[in-house]
Amino acid sequence: MQAEMIIRPTEPRDVGELCQLLNEIIEQGGTTARRQTMSETEFLEHYVTNPISISCVTAQAADGTLLGFQTLHLYDWLPSGWADIGTFARVGSTAKGIGTRLFQSTLQAAADRNISTINATIRSYNIGGLKYYGKMGFVEYKREEAEPLEAGQAAEKVFKKRAV
Repeated sequence: MQAEMIIRPTEPRDVGELCQLLNEIIEQGGTTARRQTMSETEFLEHYVTNPISISCVTAQAADGTLLGFQTLHLYDWLPSGWADIGTFARVGSTAKGIGTRLFQSTLQAAADRNISTINATIRSYNIGGLKYYGKMGFVEYKREEAEPLEAGQAAEKVFKKRAV
């Protein structure tokens, strides 16, 4: 784990670097359901200024490099009192405690907004994501068929939940 890591609210000045970080994850494939890269404007509107966003927090290294971010959104398809989480760490930086540190802040934001349950939707091929959310105390509660990957492999959406 990075001892000198700072967890803080995402700010508009972070958008360029975080958008690049997300687009690298998308281009690599295998760890996000997103298939299309985003512009900085799309990133800002979806993750930072979106009215359904409860929280967007950023992990920053001591040298100022942004290591990842985590979001919490309210979606109509979730039960009342539930929010949906998304976690993104810089390519090559997973398993360094970034997600664990981000989650502490996200969990507090959920509690502050009286969220009772956090949902994580992970594609079945995202082994790292399944392990991460399991480590954070999420348990599977359902599966749904998902779009197949470009190579034609079947995929499922795995839904995990955790009480706040």
